[in-house]
Amino acid sequence: MENDSDNQLIEGEIADYLLTDNGILISYSKNILRTVENIAANVELVKKITGNRKFHC
Repeated sequence: MENDSDNQLIEGEIADYLLTDNGILISYSKNILRTVENIAANVELVKKITGNRKFHC
């Protein structure tokens, strides 16, 4: 079993992400101008990372 520290950071335009072994998605937000285009691209990236699964708090 891998440790979370072994998981690779997934880089995005407005945030970088780490998906832990427990299935928790950690977001490291970047201080950049948000646009409709880069937010839409970020939504697609998160869907790809999570397999488009719905999560509930």
